[in-house]
Amino acid sequence: MKFLSYIILAMFAVFITHAQDFPKPTGYVNDYAKVFTEEDRLILEKNISDYEKNTSIEIAVVVINDIQQTVLEEYATELFNTWGIGKKQNDAGLLILLSLDTFDRGLRIEVGYGLEEFITDYQASEIIEEVMPLLKSGDYAKALVISVRTSIAKIGTRTAEAREQYLNGLQKERDEQTAQFLMGLIIIGGIVIIFFVIFIIYRKLKAREKRLEQEKQYKNITFSNLTSLQLVYDDTIKAIELLDTKQFYGADEALRQLKRRDNLIKKEFSDNLTKSKKHEDVIKIASDIDIISDELRDVSKEIFENHNIENNIRNRLETQIDDMKRQVQNALPQARQVIGLINKDNPESIWRNFDYKNLDRNVDAFFNKSDQMVKTALNNLDSHLYKDAKFSATSAVTYINNAITSVSSIFDVNHQINNGKEKYNQQISRLPNLISSTEKALQRSNVKSSTKASISSIGSDYKELQSEVNKGPNKIDWIIVGALIVSILNSCDSSVRQSSRDMSDYEEEIASQKRRKREREEESQRSYHSSNSGGSFGGFGGGGSGGGGASGRF
Repeated sequence: MKFLSYIILAMFAVFITHAQDFPKPTGYVNDYAKVFTEEDRLILEKNISDYEKNTSIEIAVVVINDIQQTVLEEYATELFNTWGIGKKQNDAGLLILLSLDTFDRGLRIEVGYGLEEFITDYQASEIIEEVMPLLKSGDYAKALVISVRTSIAKIGTRTAEAREQYLNGLQKERDEQTAQFLMGLIIIGGIVIIFFVIFIIYRKLKAREKRLEQEKQYKNITFSNLTSLQLVYDDTIKAIELLDTKQFYGADEALRQLKRRDNLIKKEFSDNLTKSKKHEDVIKIASDIDIISDELRDVSKEIFENHNIENNIRNRLETQIDDMKRQVQNALPQARQVIGLINKDNPESIWRNFDYKNLDRNVDAFFNKSDQMVKTALNNLDSHLYKDAKFSATSAVTYINNAITSVSSIFDVNHQINNGKEKYNQQISRLPNLISSTEKALQRSNVKSSTKASISSIGSDYKELQSEVNKGPNKIDWIIVGALIVSILNSCDSSVRQSSRDMSDYEEEIASQKRRKREREEESQRSYHSSNSGGSFGGFGGGGSGGGGASGRF
């Protein structure tokens, strides 16, 4: 398992190495953004080098302009591990990274594994807080010098051997504290177990008490439900008895079916609930009450629904049908007159979707079918087929509605003709100018070809419109004229609006291209600069970091 972990870590390290293009270290101070003067850089380089000789602690200072679209913390950890800051045997390394990248601008102090006991994350954040005013004012070199100096002060000047002894002593002290803690934990655990046993017993007693109270409440609710059932039962029996006196079909059988439950509802349930000692018996009675409630509801619902169907059909259907017939018959003379006027002034094509020649025959046919359905509905009632009766009654009304639709369609044709004439008189004088202005809007540069193509359909509709109105009196199909005018108006409006959207999209795309070009130019101006070190830096020692440290943005 341990070997597998090493393989995974190695693969991850290879991935990280190839995922980022890190510069190579040129010394302890790697100023790729040129924030130090050469003199200041060499002084800081020497101070860090002397500190490393005395303590074996490696400190890397890095100033960089581009962290390659990576957040500051991730970039610092990967750079730390790629360079191997700190000696491999003790991981005593520290990275102070200043990013001037606008993607993530800030200061990061990354601490190696071997120094985590000597400079905590909180202490690292204190260092960053101290130099933050300098960073905000742009005095980056001074901020980094102070960061190094303060970090050295917090870590101390112990040698590698002294640090190891300190860590061993610290570990021994922690082991002793752990042993004491475990002993205390065992004692506390014993006490907790005792209290836990007492608590379990208490909980069981309370649970039993609560269960008994719930059972009592459930019994009271069952009594209440039984009382409600008795009231509903009595009211239902009275209502069905009233139907029975009127000899309504099925009422006598419903009474016999329900009265079989009379003694059970009014006496046995109540007596059993009063005597019951077991909760299971109460549950059984409550279930029986629910079953009888459902039965009562189903029987009463069916009998009263059937009564309503019969009442509506026998008392209302024929009257409703007669009223609707009178409406049709009263409208027929005017409909015939409208047909005559339409035929006199309009071509035969006007009636393309209407069977006006068979109007009277169609109305009579619908009347006859409606009468048949009324008779069928009444026969179904006599046979106590209530659902079939309801369906037949609905069909009877539907046939009369079809007759009404046949007559109203005549007036609808007349309305469409008048509407077409009105639209023609209102719009014909402005259509040429409207089409011309639409064509000009579509001819503007940067309007999409798909939008420009719409003028063709507008022109085609206008030619068809002219062809139709040029047919002469009594030959113009005014319904087609109205439809063509509406089509032309809508097409012109949508085409102009789409051309405006095309222009807006074009301007937005031009602005976007300029923005992308400016970003590319700014990116090309960035470069990495490496500085030469006058010391004898030979590279870092292979240390690693797990991401400890602190960050600050400015």
